[in-house]
Amino acid sequence: MAPPGLPALFVNLDSRPDRRIRMEQHLAEHGVLAERLRATTPADLPDELLVRAADRLSPGELACTASYLAAWRLVRARSLPHALVLEDDCVLAPRGLRRNLDHLGRALGAFERADIVSARHRRIPFAGDVLA
Repeated sequence: MAPPGLPALFVNLDSRPDRRIRMEQHLAEHGVLAERLRATTPADLPDELLVRAADRLSPGELACTASYLAAWRLVRARSLPHALVLEDDCVLAPRGLRRNLDHLGRALGAFERADIVSARHRRIPFAGDVLA
């Protein structure tokens, strides 16, 4: 199970049950209990949004962004101080995983406000008005 205070979610397309199964098995092997969050697809988005964002984001990128906004809205709706949000194709490295998750849970507890932390070593400030 993810450390206390660090709920875990993974984003998964309805059209990819194979990834859902693999992810649930992979996480279980590492003792991480995560909830599936249905991924948004371009078909779920209003046409006007797709047109408005066409010069900046592809339909797939926009749907991916919407999926993560849905994740953070869920975190906010549940009044969770933090959450681990994963892609359905991530691979958790077994060496030191428990220690790293425990450390992450403790480190996040030190933040006074929420931040989005990317595994690609980019940090994007949390914009509370986006989730409103």
